[in-house]
Amino acid sequence: MKNTNKKNNKRTTKTTKETKKTENKKQKTTEILGLKIKKTTLKEIKKIIEEKKIKIILITGTPGTGKTTLAKKIKTTLKNYEVKIYNVKKEAEKQNLIEGYDEKRKSKIIDEKKIDSLLKKIIKEEEKTVKKENKTTEKKQTTKTTKENKTKKQTKDNNKQSNKTQDKKIKQKIIILEGHLSHYAKPKKEYLTIITTTKLKKLKERLKKRKYSKTKIEENLQSEIFKIILLETIENKHKNIILYEN
Repeated sequence: MKNTNKKNNKRTTKTTKETKKTENKKQKTTEILGLKIKKTTLKEIKKIIEEKKIKIILITGTPGTGKTTLAKKIKTTLKNYEVKIYNVKKEAEKQNLIEGYDEKRKSKIIDEKKIDSLLKKIIKEEEKTVKKENKTTEKKQTTKTTKENKTKKQTKDNNKQSNKTQDKKIKQKIIILEGHLSHYAKPKKEYLTIITTTKLKKLKERLKKRKYSKTKIEENLQSEIFKIILLETIENKHKNIILYEN
């Protein structure tokens, strides 16, 4: 009888563990307007980027939810990629997209409709640099091959090894555009949209440290509660959407 009780206890503990696991899995996904959105980790983000061959990452979210910190984290985890981070506000200033200043909120006004053109300009500039880099690598390759051909003892294995080292040097580029308006860029298949979230207590503390006014803090807290940015992202027809809690 004692052995059977022990077995039953083990079974119950197993089932409770299994149910807890399934509950956690359920909590990770949230369904809004018929779209299932998953909460992810950095490891999962890396996996998605590699599997879906993501070239552009849009990091959006309520101010103070950790967009910049996440962008830096992604850059450090993607060691095999050349990651470039761009901030919406800074780029808007560079491209003269600031329309005015909001005295009440004490913030610069950026035209949301111009975010897509801002991203397109960044992509064009990056494409130009990639072409230049490719030309320089091609020149280096041709000079290397001519030098190798001149040597008397040359084997196919040596050629293969040199090609492998050259391939390793060329890294795939990924552009990260971070800012609470980055979701206004028109979505594409190779785009990944990450919405940063955080607990309300943490958010309030962060915004206080930034010396935000009481009304501005309340506005941002309301935005986080009602998932305003997530709803805007869905409205803008983004499909590759994931959530990340900071």
